[in-house]
Amino acid sequence: MAYQKEGVLKDGARVKLRPLVKEDREMLLKFFQGLNEQELSFLRSDVRDPAVIDQWVNHIDYHRVFPLVAEADGRIVGDITLHMRKVGWKRHLGNVRVVVSPDYQGRGLGTLLINEIVEL
Repeated sequence: MAYQKEGVLKDGARVKLRPLVKEDREMLLKFFQGLNEQELSFLRSDVRDPAVIDQWVNHIDYHRVFPLVAEADGRIVGDITLHMRKVGWKRHLGNVRVVVSPDYQGRGLGTLLINEIVEL
């Protein structure tokens, strides 16, 4: 997937926005392992379990779930997924899940990710 874009946060820091790929397995696992219990309580899956991450990265279907990550300093600092419905009268609806690394919260990364997924 060739899509890639640079985003600028409120403090001037730059992040690279791009789709999640299989090779991101280790970075994604480290990202989720860096979240605290309160942040994890909002997520459905046990994202600190390597088997969960393996399932995600080994079965990416960009037409069903579009995962977009924000990368800075060689690590994932934000993750947003758009979960789409393919059929039925609700096919124009979707769900969005956004997670931001604690050290990037309050800097505008969540807003940047949401705006980007809406544009896509």
